[in-house]
Amino acid sequence: MSDTADDDDRPTVAVLACGGTIASEPDDDGAAPAKAGDELVDAVPALAEYADVEAREVCGQPGFDMRWRDVLATADAAREAVAGNRGPGGETGVDGVVVTHGTDTLADTAFALELLTDLPVPVVVTGAQRRLDEPSSDVPANLTTAVRAAADERF
Repeated sequence: MSDTADDDDRPTVAVLACGGTIASEPDDDGAAPAKAGDELVDAVPALAEYADVEAREVCGQPGFDMRWRDVLATADAAREAVAGNRGPGGETGVDGVVVTHGTDTLADTAFALELLTDLPVPVVVTGAQRRLDEPSSDVPANLTTAVRAAADERF
């Protein structure tokens, strides 16, 4: 990517990491969420074409282990990302939020976030069916599409 004046105009997107297959690595029991949000972002360098991405950890478990406290923590993290101070010039908030999540309860969390937050920016929830280390992984495409949607100026 070239350094141009347009790069300064890129939106900022917060990636809130909640675990799931999208963040999983092989282990003795098969696989488990192990990648931090910044590791996911670093694994998909194409994200930088669309936004400045800030990763934040919320929780790290399979989708079927998400509890209400985790959903509430995700809603709080989304609100904090939108309201938070992120720059020396006093810029506040991000322009979009992406939640990485396990697919078992992804739709439930997305619905809860719709009810629990009233944010002026897009909140996109995404997951994956195949880990980063697996053939034909959908992690890069799903994360890129989610960041692009969260960064889109039409919202």
